[in-house]
Amino acid sequence: MVREKVEEMEEEKKEKKDHRKTLKELGDAMVDALISKLPEDVATHLCNSKKEMLLALRGMIDSELRRSEERITKIKEKKSK
Repeated sequence: MVREKVEEMEEEKKEKKDHRKTLKELGDAMVDALISKLPEDVATHLCNSKKEMLLALRGMIDSELRRSEERITKIKEKKSK
């Protein structure tokens, strides 16, 4: 009974992953089709803009991770006193 439930849950997880992959591929194909109709300089600018946005998000996430680590360090220092 438990084993069957675990197998069922694993299958559902696999199906969800497959659906996400299919949706991503569909989205990528749509974007590629649209970008291919644009002048090269505009397409390049759009792709570079996306890259810059992702780099900005990475920077924000890295900053928050550093702040979290600093908080953990401060908590440990206070507890050790």
